[in-house]
Amino acid sequence: PRAEGWRPVLGQTGAAQGHLRNQGVTAGDLFLFFGVFRHAELWRRRWRFVPGTKPFHALWGWLHIGEIVAIDALSEQSLPWARYHPHFHGQADPGNTLYLASNGFQLPGLSQELPGAGAFTELEAPQVLSDPEGRLPTQWRLPAAFYPGEDRPPLSYHTKADRWRLDAPWCYLQCAARGQEFVLDLAAYPELNPWLASLLRTGHGDRRHP
Repeated sequence: PRAEGWRPVLGQTGAAQGHLRNQGVTAGDLFLFFGVFRHAELWRRRWRFVPGTKPFHALWGWLHIGEIVAIDALSEQSLPWARYHPHFHGQADPGNTLYLASNGFQLPGLSQELPGAGAFTELEAPQVLSDPEGRLPTQWRLPAAFYPGEDRPPLSYHTKADRWRLDAPWCYLQCAARGQEFVLDLAAYPELNPWLASLLRTGHGDRRHP
């Protein structure tokens, strides 16, 4: 059972946390979570993958950062509602970090307030990252506004130009595998705000623990 005061929270440490820190991720920033999926169906009272379908990457949720805390710096009385979290039950680690969801936030071009974290309740086309015509899940098809230029840094871990191909209205990316903690500076990509607003407006639903 969730204790009083509970909020969605993400824990990070090690190289992944180092990358987030080096990229300047801070309160007010937004995590989008993705994973590998494949369509499934009930067949003769058992689940199976739908024949002929392929695995694909898709977004499944988000967390808007309200506060960042270093676990080793907390007193024993701090954040009692979060003490169940596995990042509270390891060895001392100066990089051990918690990202606490905000109570809510707004995006440019979107008047409604969104929950500080949540999971998409249905799969919609904008959540799918993999190219429908691609052979592998790591072959992504993104809106053309993701395409990097000389005046804006690319998605982190994807600095090599040969990873990218522009063919409007899409751009195609050979995604790093295994990929984790990709960071994009949205201040340099204002054209993506409508895509992000549409994604979260149509998909926001019940709150869950990322």
